[in-house]
Parts: sequence; C-alpha cells; structure tokens
Amino acid sequence: MPMQINSPSWQVRRTTRSGSGRAAAGDDLAGLPAEFLGADSHIAEEAVLQPAAATRGSGAGAGGVIDLTCAIEPGHAAVLAVRHASGALTFSLPIHTTSRGVRTGDEVRFQFPVRRGTTRGMVGKAVKAIVIKAAKVAGDKAVSYLLPRLAEALEREVWSRRGLQEGWLSVSKDGLAAGTLERRAPVSPARSLLFLHGSFSNAAATFRPLADSDFFAQVKATYGDRIFAFDSFTVSRMPEESARLFLESLPDHATTFDVVTHGIGGPGEGREAVAVWCSRTARS
Repeated sequence: MPMQINSPSWQVRRTTRSGSGRAAAGDDLAGLPAEFLGADSHIAEEAVLQPAAATRGSGAGAGGVIDLTCAIEPGHAAVLAVRHASGALTFSLPIHTTSRGVRTGDEVRFQFPVRRGTTRGMVGKAVKAIVIKAAKVAGDKAVSYLLPRLAEALEREVWSRRGLQEGWLSVSKDGLAAGTLERRAPVSPARSLLFLHGSFSNAAATFRPLADSDFFAQVKATYGDRIFAFDSFTVSRMPEESARLFLESLPDHATTFDVVTHGIGGPGEGREAVAVWCSRTARS
C-alpha cells in the first residue's frame, strides 16, 4: 500500500518509491542526506505533500497536523522524516500500528505538525514526507532501533558543521571567549580540573560565561594550565558509552580530577553521575 494521506486539507503531489537525498526534477525540497542512513536502513518511499485548495467554509489551509499511513513488511520498523518548507528536517514515530497478519506485515500511522503560513511566501508551501524502514533486531519492541542511528547521524552532521569533535580539550579564558578550545589531553598526574558539558551542548558553549569572569585568575594557583573539558555526544550516546570513551582516553598513569558538570535533568543527571564515578577512577 502506498503512502495514504488522511488529512483532508493536504494532498499528495508526487510520490517516489525510493530516495537519494536529492530533490527530484521540479522538486525544490531536498530529501534525507545519505549519511543519515546506515547499511541496515533505507528510504522506502517519498511523497511531496501540498495543501489542498481551500473551499469557503471548509477551514482547509496550509498548516495544522498531517495524518498519514503506510504499510511495512513483516519484521520491519519505520520512522517518518519530514522536510519542511523552511528546510528543517524532523523525525516522527508511529502513533499507532495495526497488524495485518504475519505474512502481510503492519500498517503504521504517523501524525506530524506543520506550521501554518502566516507570512507572504510561507502560505501554501509543500513538505516532503520520507518513510525510512529497517529490519528489527531480535527483541526490538518498537522503532527504537532506528532512532539512535538517525540521532547519531544528525548529531555528527551538526558537530561537523560547527567544527566540533569528541575528545579532550584544553580550557582557557581566551579559548572560551573565542568559542574554540584547543585539542589537548591531560598528561600530568597533578591535580587537574575537568569540565563536562550538559545535554544538547558542548564545553565551549556551556562554559562560555566563565570567560567574562575572574574565574581563571582565581583557580590559577591550584590548577595552572591543567584545566580540561571532555566533549562527547549527548543525543545519540548513552552516559555509559561516554564514560567508556572517557576512561579509554585517559593517560596511562594515575590521574586526579576535580569535576564540574552541567546538567538540566534527564540525561544530564546521568552524565553527572558518570562524572563523579570517573573522577574517582584511576588508571595505572
């Protein structure tokens, strides 16, 4: 069953069975970048959706919530990616799955919001719906199999654009002020200070306000230039994975850190617990 639109105010303008990440002829909406897909996932279907012509009293128009359904093969999971008129890319999980039998697979239903056009140039803009499918792994209960891979690809893309990499950084007043920290790992066994950023961030962004204070002058006698940060993904990497990456990158001698962490709850709390654990761990 091809993609079916259940929203009366929207209609399918064009459908293709697979996507390359590029816009098709006559289509100004890009697809899903190829680097967002792994060897175990693929684009099964794309559809350009446009607002249906509004009739007097119908209330139809650009915006609101788009409701659609599509079929997936037995043993597969699906996630919906949406390219909006602004260029933004969002991802949605199915809100409902209907079993059609062991041999015929399932039917999944998605709903996603589309901003109503309030300014000239935004009214009547189309969006692109992209169905991503992959085989479920053993024991997988839902589409959680796909999301970490999409999240990792997205996070890597964002960090790459900002010139960021995971790993050790040297933290200085000038570096924070410029928003660019030098890549340097600790080599001294002397007491050092370690900064760990919160979720959806990085060290240079999280601790930028310290550059406008006398913090570095106050701690110089204690730490000298032994002030570091450890950048790692937070959207696609679990706290345990960050801890493992951190420990594996420590120098081959006893290391003592005083740790400053930043968290906003949820994953941040987990990262703080990892930070405390790491600060008490030494390698020899």
